[in-house]
Amino acid sequence: PEKALWTVGDRGGVARYPIEARDAGERSALGRGVVFPLAIQHDLFAAWADGDHLWVAGDGGVIVHFDGADWHVQDSGTTAALRAVFGLSETDIWAAGDDGTLLHFDGTGWSQLPIQGYSGSLRAIWGGAADDVWIGGEGGMFHWGPLP
Repeated sequence: PEKALWTVGDRGGVARYPIEARDAGERSALGRGVVFPLAIQHDLFAAWADGDHLWVAGDGGVIVHFDGADWHVQDSGTTAALRAVFGLSETDIWAAGDDGTLLHFDGTGWSQLPIQGYSGSLRAIWGGAADDVWIGGEGGMFHWGPLP
C-alpha cells in the first residue's frame, strides 16, 4: 500500500493524504487529501494505521476501524475519552485516555487493563514489541511487560 498521513478531528472528521514520492534527492510531498464522512459525530483525538487498516479513537470511548473498504464502530467497553492509539499489528493494538483508561485489542475484541491507583488522563502510547509498551499521561509513565 502507498504511504499516507491520516488526520482526525471534530465530529468524526477523518482525512487521508497520500505521501507522494518525488525524484531522487527531493523530499516527499503530501498529495490531495480525501475526507471520509463517518456516521458518528464524536470528536476524534488519535489514529493509528497498519497498511490499509486504520483505527481512530475519541470522545465517549469511540473506536472506529477502517478495513480498507468499510468503517466499523467497535465496542471499546468504556465511555472515557480515548486520547491515544498505537499498535504493533492488526491483532495487538492499544488505546488509552481519560480516567486512567487503558485498553488492548487482540484481534477479536477490546479489553480494559487496570492501572492500580492511577486515574489521570493517558495521552501517549508507544511500543517496540508486544511485551515492551509504554503509556504516558498526566504525572505518570507506565510500562507493559518486563523491564530489562
